[in-house]
Amino acid sequence: MSRRSLGGRLLGLPAWSAPPLPPQLLPLLLLSAAAVPPSLAEVFYATAYWMPSEKTVNVKHVLDKNGDAYGFYNNSVNTTGWGILEIKAGYGSQTLSNDIIMYVAGYLEGYLTAPHMYDHFTNLYPQLIKKPSIVDKVQEFMKKQDEWAHNNIKSYKDDPFWRHTGYVMAQMNGLYVGAMNRATLIGTKPMTLFQIQFLNAVGDLLDLIPSLSPLKNSSLKVFKRWDMGHCSALIKVLPGFENIYFAHSSWYTYAAMLRIYKHWDFNIVDKDTSCSRLSFSSYPGK
Repeated sequence: MSRRSLGGRLLGLPAWSAPPLPPQLLPLLLLSAAAVPPSLAEVFYATAYWMPSEKTVNVKHVLDKNGDAYGFYNNSVNTTGWGILEIKAGYGSQTLSNDIIMYVAGYLEGYLTAPHMYDHFTNLYPQLIKKPSIVDKVQEFMKKQDEWAHNNIKSYKDDPFWRHTGYVMAQMNGLYVGAMNRATLIGTKPMTLFQIQFLNAVGDLLDLIPSLSPLKNSSLKVFKRWDMGHCSALIKVLPGFENIYFAHSSWYTYAAMLRIYKHWDFNIVDKDTSCSRLSFSSYPGK
């Protein structure tokens, strides 16, 4: 998912609500799962187990419905143009807090999709960062934003928005650690936290990078950066205000062609959670 507003993954918009998952996906795979390491198959199965005493996650290459998060990644990019990710979390034998459920779900996603996360970053980074001198400014902005978000999560635990923001941040922290451990396992360079944040902030970076870049002439130059855009939308209100129409056209750079369609089913127990089961088009690491 490209990062919408913080907390949006779980607070959700109505359009995000997923229909029932196709029956041919997870249920059948649960019956035919094989203990195959991710490097040996196009469909990667795994189950993540939260280890409370060590506060770590253990991963096994099986589908176990008693695990804390389980699912698969179908690396079908070369045949269909899309990878397919499906993860269920919070339905295992352990009773976990919402934050831990989200952390383990993020961990499993990072573990399953780490190679494509790295490839996606490698493709996209030079598309957005044209001048190395801007990197420090972007990193500093993200650091301050991260600190601000975490401070508000701690300060406003009773606020639904910030509580759900905490869930999303836990998920992203798990994504980072899971991808790091998978990279270590297969002998590749782990991604940094900044790189994970970068992938999740592309929508913001399209505005942020031009604003942080010094302009020699008119400030209107920022509006002429055709390359700093992403998709188009049209909103039309009928003359009598009896209806409103929305149209959306998806477009972006060819550097962002690595796509994943994601199915999430997270058993979050929170009275303010409007939707915990989602299906949506996304990117690796988002």
